[in-house]
Amino acid sequence: VHFTKFFSEEDFKYMKCQYQSNKIKNWSEVIDDDSINKDDGIYYSIPFFNKKGNYALVYREHLNSGDVLILKRNKDQWG
Repeated sequence: VHFTKFFSEEDFKYMKCQYQSNKIKNWSEVIDDDSINKDDGIYYSIPFFNKKGNYALVYREHLNSGDVLILKRNKDQWG
């Protein structure tokens, strides 16, 4: 996947600022512990958004592998 298809250089600078100013280290800081299924062994990073807010990058880790997900917002849903 060529990330430049979805994100501009300015978007990456914007995401870098989000990363540097991020104070959240764990999802449990923003979501109830009861909402997190800790038994599934899947962990997600905090999302980083492009400037328009219609795309996001998320890292998903499961056991010994990981994926970078590109999510697109369509109206009020992400997918």
